[in-house]
Amino acid sequence: KDLSFRRPAVVGYVDPGISMTTGGNTFYVNVPTRAYQNFRNDYSYKPGDRVNGGDLARYLVFVGYTHRF
Repeated sequence: KDLSFRRPAVVGYVDPGISMTTGGNTFYVNVPTRAYQNFRNDYSYKPGDRVNGGDLARYLVFVGYTHRF
């Protein structure tokens, strides 16, 4: 039985990144950073409840590599 639920939200991230290409190789790094969050009330909200969202990442790190043959 799953008693978990997710609170509806609108979340926006700014996604700066950098890439470097040399020959057929490309390396890249992106670090999306949370810029906006708005948690909304849903059907389970009761007056007096705290409106918080829980586990949203403040930032993420994506690292990648591609090779063109």
